[in-house]
Amino acid sequence: AFIPGEALQSSTTMFEMGDKHWFMNVPTSQQPVTQEEPRTPQPRLARRGGRRRGLQSVAPSQIGIPRFVRLGDQLSGQRDPAKDFGTLVHLWLSNILWLGDRRFPTQDQMRGMAQPLADRVDVDDAIERFQAMLGQEPLLDILDREQYLKDLRKTFADLPADFDIEVRLEQPVAGPEEDQIISGTIDRLVLLRHQRRLIAAEVIDYKTDLGSELHAEQLQRKTERYETQMAAYRRVVASSLRIEAVTSRLVFL
Repeated sequence: AFIPGEALQSSTTMFEMGDKHWFMNVPTSQQPVTQEEPRTPQPRLARRGGRRRGLQSVAPSQIGIPRFVRLGDQLSGQRDPAKDFGTLVHLWLSNILWLGDRRFPTQDQMRGMAQPLADRVDVDDAIERFQAMLGQEPLLDILDREQYLKDLRKTFADLPADFDIEVRLEQPVAGPEEDQIISGTIDRLVLLRHQRRLIAAEVIDYKTDLGSELHAEQLQRKTERYETQMAAYRRVVASSLRIEAVTSRLVFL
């Protein structure tokens, strides 16, 4: 209780109840203390539509060239057969992990994916051309698992013998860079792990809009701008996953 007319000292106990030695009667557990194995953190890249307040979002393609139009983007305007075919190629590739995989899309499934462009493209001809591309370089080097693993060992000379590989298709990425957020979508992101620890990554981007009619100087200029875009992807992936070994590969189709 308070004491009328008297000031309380800083060390005065104003109120207490119960047994102040309660901890002496707590039973001791006989169960051994076990230490859980630390969980391997999963890489976190980006969620679709994510944004950070106060920072402008910029796609890596805006650093270099405009991003390729996806199937679901605007289809109005003047027809461009080469561009429409490139759109289908990107779409079909976004559904392929490896050649021969049991989830490899059938021709009927590819026709279904191409339905929004059916009035602009000869779909059967496009499928035939695409399947021919799959059996040749450079797609064969990317999508044939055994061939790709051989190339990886050349790219990463110190790669352990028992590494694991994970492929992510259409992977959104985002990361801060100076006063803006770099964000975009990687066509094919390959993650390499050793004993569940992420050790390296490769960014693969398909380009279908170069065109055979470009002069050598135009081709060189476009390629340099693409390289700027790929460098931005490498920086974002390295920063997001906290790894140093990040390479990139441009696949011209």
